[in-house]
Amino acid sequence: VLQASDGNEALDVIHKTPPDLILSDWNMPNKSGLELLEALNEEGYTITFGFVTTEATAEMRAKAALAGAKFIINKPFTADMFAKTLTLFIKS
Repeated sequence: VLQASDGNEALDVIHKTPPDLILSDWNMPNKSGLELLEALNEEGYTITFGFVTTEATAEMRAKAALAGAKFIINKPFTADMFAKTLTLFIKS
């Protein structure tokens, strides 16, 4: 498990050690989660990417899906909700 304090740091961490899965907040300093996903797409990464966020509007869900996010886990969430979402989308 690797972690980053903002979107730019996340991109640096991913360049050094590409993970199998990215859980990203939507709102981060320096580069939003959506901007991070778009940057990864432009660079050719195909890492499973999902958001963990309070953002839940239909417009944001559409933007996330269009950019290639596999899922959004809305805050607040339970451990059970988190596990079910990951199980559903990681295996697909």
